[in-house]
Amino acid sequence: MFERKNDTTSLSAEFFQKNGVPLYLQAAGYIRRQIESGEWPVGFRLPSLEELAQTFGLSRVTVRQAVQSLVAEKLLESCQGKGTFVATKPDPRQRVRLLTSWAALLKRVEKFGVTIIAEADVDSCPPLRGRSCKCYPKYHYMKRVHSNNGVPFALLDVYLAYDIFSRAPQKLLTMPVLAALADLNIEVSKANQVMTIGAADTEAAHFLSIPQQAPVAYVLRIAEDKFSKVFYVANLTYPGDQIYQEVDMLI
Repeated sequence: MFERKNDTTSLSAEFFQKNGVPLYLQAAGYIRRQIESGEWPVGFRLPSLEELAQTFGLSRVTVRQAVQSLVAEKLLESCQGKGTFVATKPDPRQRVRLLTSWAALLKRVEKFGVTIIAEADVDSCPPLRGRSCKCYPKYHYMKRVHSNNGVPFALLDVYLAYDIFSRAPQKLLTMPVLAALADLNIEVSKANQVMTIGAADTEAAHFLSIPQQAPVAYVLRIAEDKFSKVFYVANLTYPGDQIYQEVDMLI
């Protein structure tokens, strides 16, 4: 077993925020990042619960819960009388860049795998988070999971104007929607997306294979056609440790 002097920097109590994400999950996330970065390699003996509690500024009970959750994930191994050790390094998830160009999105989605969880016709405007937009009278709703090389990376609630869906339902159920829309030559006059950060609910945790309340990125994506009507709405949920965004800053 690998052991070295604990050089973990003391963290203030404010490091772990009261933001709706349980403190034990935030502590577990910190430990996981130490392992992923190689700071705590396989075989590394973790500091005691008392030492971690003092370092994190959290209760011993909270730290124990964090460690036990990682033992359950098999990232850590607890040895009676010897301590807790890093058992393995997490499999790296392929990071997904949140693109800001519709054309770039169309190119990227072609390779994604699609699993349909549920679908239904909807005779109302999709949820637009308070936005005032012109809508079609009917949409087709699809709950989908997108995966890359078999690994789920996005949970989607998609609303597509029924007139468009009815043109190629099989294609739109088996392909990423944006790729299918490109094949159908759907003209887009305006598109917008907004990202917010939150915590995974039970559904997202299940379909994305992440812990409940783990950080996630929520993305609302809306597209309008040449008639200025909303024909596509997608609410996407990404694991928080997987999504990133890069934009050129205005000078």
